[in-house]
Order: sequence, then structure tokens, then C-alpha cells
Amino acid sequence: MLSKSDLKKLDTLLGKMENQQDYSNVVTAVKSAYNWMGAKSKASFRIGQTVSFTRKNGYVKTGTLVKKNPKYQHVKTDEGTWKVPASMLTAA
Repeated sequence: MLSKSDLKKLDTLLGKMENQQDYSNVVTAVKSAYNWMGAKSKASFRIGQTVSFTRKNGYVKTGTLVKKNPKYQHVKTDEGTWKVPASMLTAA
């Protein structure tokens, strides 16, 4: 997690950007880091493992990982099967 000091440094760097290409480079770097984080998360879970994730409304759902795909993991809960990005999953 970033500290307040890290966030200040990031804010300073963002303030120095001068053109569209600078912003495009930052977006590409963020997307790459997000994809790497998801791939790392996906590799750490096994089918049959109990996992949890937080829905957009703030509720935490717990279920069993039933299928792994490149983009979404399928989690079976008492309310059905959910397609969830690996980066949103935690071990329950």
C-alpha cells in the first residue's frame, strides 16, 4: 500500500506531465501492473478452494472456486455462480 509520502510524490509527477503521450504512457503502465497483479493472484488459487470477494455494493461474498479462465474466475456461492477478476479474490 502506498504511503502518504508516496502519493505526494506521485501527485508531483502527474503534475509535471505536459502532453497526451505522457498520460498515455502512465495509463499503459497502470494497466500492465494491474494485469500482472491479476495473473499473480490467479496463480495462487486452486479449483475447489474457498475464496471471497467484495461486491460493488460492499457486501462480501464467499464461495468455492469452480473454474479458472484467463480473465475471470468462476466462484460458486449460495446465490449462484459469479465471474470475478482474480485480483478481487482473497482466500477465505
